[in-house]
Amino acid sequence: MNSKQETFPPLDQNTIVPAIPMEFNSQERIKEAGKFCPHAGVVSRASGMFQEQGRVLLLNRLRMASLILALATAAFLIRGIVLKEYLEVHGQEMLILESILTGILLAVSGLLWIKPCLCLWRLRICEAITFGAPALFFIWFQFSELCACDPVLIGKVAYAFPLKTVIPWMVLIYTYGFFIPNSLRGVTTVVSLVESRP
Repeated sequence: MNSKQETFPPLDQNTIVPAIPMEFNSQERIKEAGKFCPHAGVVSRASGMFQEQGRVLLLNRLRMASLILALATAAFLIRGIVLKEYLEVHGQEMLILESILTGILLAVSGLLWIKPCLCLWRLRICEAITFGAPALFFIWFQFSELCACDPVLIGKVAYAFPLKTVIPWMVLIYTYGFFIPNSLRGVTTVVSLVESRP
């Protein structure tokens, strides 16, 4: 054996060999993001390239989900202004809150399109804002509708107008389930929180 060559200790079953070199910088990770490599590596549960693939997938899906929700809220805002729906009970409050919601969703969508190199935890924050802001708006809207309604007619109103009671929640849940890649525990947590709304 040549004296200049390095010798490595023998590997046993408990030795973990890094799947990527330590000097693997972020530019190389972005270049290698298209390669599938789900080996146990430097971090627990997945290699750096596999985590980068997950981050890029979450970024692309979150871009689409936030843009779809932003355009939908903008369309409902314009529809409400054109049909003069904001002249009814709680109309001004709803106009202000729906405008704020549309602005938040457009801002998050713009941030995701402008800054493609956001780290995973920042993407998760954007995900929480993208789905949390509409959920809070729906809770406020349904609470204000219930307070303005006759207590005897609450069940009949909920049954007669599913567009205002059930369908917004279903759209939010299905959008989350269709677009956002997550673990089973993460999906169960989010859907349970949405289903346990007041």
